Amino acid sequence: MRRSLLPGQRPPRHRRRTDHIWLRRLILVIIAVYAGLWMLHLLRRPKASRARSVAAAVAAAAARYPAECDKIMASLGLWREPAKRASRKLDLPHVVAPGKGAIAHMSASNGVRRQLYDALAAQVDIDGLSFGKHMTQGLQQDSLFHFDADGRASARLHKLEVPVRAIVAPFSNPATAAALAGAVAAHLVPALPPGALWLQDSSLYHSTIWHASRHTNPVAATAEEVAAEVAAVRAAARTACPLQVALERVVVTSGGTIMAAWQVVAGTEPEELRHDLAVALPRAPPADQQAVKQPAVVYTTLARLLVPPGGALPAGAAAAAVAAAESMTVALCATTTTLQQLWYIEETDLLALALGGAFRKQPLPLLCQSDPDNRAAGS
Repeated sequence: MRRSLLPGQRPPRHRRRTDHIWLRRLILVIIAVYAGLWMLHLLRRPKASRARSVAAAVAAAAARYPAECDKIMASLGLWREPAKRASRKLDLPHVVAPGKGAIAHMSASNGVRRQLYDALAAQVDIDGLSFGKHMTQGLQQDSLFHFDADGRASARLHKLEVPVRAIVAPFSNPATAAALAGAVAAHLVPALPPGALWLQDSSLYHSTIWHASRHTNPVAATAEEVAAEVAAVRAAARTACPLQVALERVVVTSGGTIMAAWQVVAGTEPEELRHDLAVALPRAPPADQQAVKQPAVVYTTLARLLVPPGGALPAGAAAAAVAAAESMTVALCATTTTLQQLWYIEETDLLALALGGAFRKQPLPLLCQSDPDNRAAGS
């Protein structure tokens, strides 16, 4: 005899079927949550593994820094003490002792630069060489260079509608330029096949400080606006002091650029100079769109690796380039020079300083004068 149901009451069989549906849904939700957590773990694992491999590569690059260079850089006051590595007797005739006004302590910025340069030296170990694709500032080799029948490279020059306006610190000391170019000729050129290098003009060695306009972020300017920019940069240069710099190491980046990386012994910190130029040039691209992303660094491009005709470098070329850079480090480390001026550059050809194109320059001396506003305030 069937029992009658109260109003709103479901049959037992219906209740059991409904309960089973909710139970299955709950199980599916639990499975989905665990699957999501497992996928998140799988996604994080390569990142964690890469972070460990990057850290190991940077540590290895730091450990490869020559002990004799470490010791002499410490004697310049750039480190507190040299790393405890085996070292041979120093024989570095290229070292010039800092002047009486040199700062003899390890600044925080020198520590930052050292870490950045270690990371830069580790790039090839981490990512390998990727040059020939995006060489510099997002540009490809084919758009920058042409090879003749003998495999010799020549620059492809491109006129710019809006000139690139850059503020650079030139390495104007002829002895310093000759030492850098001589190390390139002695160590780097013999290590690579013909056509595999583009050498920077040694008379134009420089460190890029700031851009008022870039080819990737053009800021058009009238002649009057250019004159106003020059006046603003001149005012910033007037209060900035010459930078006495010492070469820390030569590195090969994953993009195939061979760069000399410098520490600051005395003078205005590059970070402070870049800040002053950013204030002086309010229309300039912001810091995250500048060519130099790290405000503390001072580096000079010496050469660029090229993919020669045939499409590839021989096996071992990357290792040979890195070994040559390390030999150049031993030959050049602690070489000191003073950057005494800025150049306000207008490049009418793309990458004119690098490729031998057309440009205009206006030298602006670093005078280390007191800020006239501060003098007025204090009088």
